[in-house]
Amino acid sequence: KGAVAQEQTQYFTRQGPVVFTDPGRKLAIAVRSVWGEPGAAPYLASLSTMRAGNFAEFDQALARWKTPSVNKTYADVDGHIAWTPAGYVPRRRGWPGMLPVPGSGDFEWAGHLERAEMPRLVDPETGFVATANEFNLPQDWDHQARPVGFEWTSGARAHRIHEVLSQISVHGPADSRRLQTDIRSIPALRLQRLLTPLSPTDGAARQARALILDWNGDMDAESAAAGL
Repeated sequence: KGAVAQEQTQYFTRQGPVVFTDPGRKLAIAVRSVWGEPGAAPYLASLSTMRAGNFAEFDQALARWKTPSVNKTYADVDGHIAWTPAGYVPRRRGWPGMLPVPGSGDFEWAGHLERAEMPRLVDPETGFVATANEFNLPQDWDHQARPVGFEWTSGARAHRIHEVLSQISVHGPADSRRLQTDIRSIPALRLQRLLTPLSPTDGAARQARALILDWNGDMDAESAAAGL
């Protein structure tokens, strides 16, 4: 802002935009992403999912969700619920796509996973579906053949959500509000278990241990243990 006019040159390859160049080594690094693929307007697909009259229509609409994988949860007026990931997952033969590869043509995408190849959880016995971006693929999922994703967040939030929902037989708006503002820390409770058998000799360490152990694990703004 406020600078003189500038002119910059942008470079592109058939794989995607160039993000690094080393002219001396005749080297360029380009990034290919599903966001840049033809027809990748994923959020328009959400319009179709919102018009879906059943899970089959919802599932079919997700075929146009061309982004890196995301979690999708579903519920309808007939009481059916479901979870499934949606995304444009490239097929790579012999390489995972996590590191740079030569642009020689030997490492091209070979299409992508079809909608029918994605996992699904429909009307589970638990009575609910929930996700907090944790690793939640089925235990028997062949991640080598169908790598839906590579990055997940800590499972602590999902653990707490499942813990709360498992204790409620009828879930209403008030329960949702309480869960939305829930401040119980699963890592804090795990830390308590780790500290319990320890007997520190340092006075400050003993004080810190006592503070953590004498705590309900809620991340209150006024809690010294939460700050520690």
